[in-house]
Amino acid sequence: KGRPYIATYWRASNTTIPQYQIVFFDGKDWQIKQVLDRKTPFSLSGSGTKKIPISRPQIVVNKKAITVIFRDEERGNKVSIAKIEDIKKGDWTIHDLSSDDVGQ
Repeated sequence: KGRPYIATYWRASNTTIPQYQIVFFDGKDWQIKQVLDRKTPFSLSGSGTKKIPISRPQIVVNKKAITVIFRDEERGNKVSIAKIEDIKKGDWTIHDLSSDDVGQ
């Protein structure tokens, strides 16, 4: 239907823990759906190179589901996917695509 879906992460103002988020237009309003409930805080502020515990997410959207591909230290730095069939009322299922740590 030509509606954009954006996979990203940010830290809400009331927390120190960045979360993966999906931003999408449902045809009427912009919506936000959190992907995981991460527990590890980190900050990108300051100077120098940062060791970031999560990757930039990739998103695949089709008529059946929305899939987010990512790497997170909380999951052992494995390549993982989070999948949801109904973004308005469904829950994410998460599976690891690799069994080994892929590093950062």
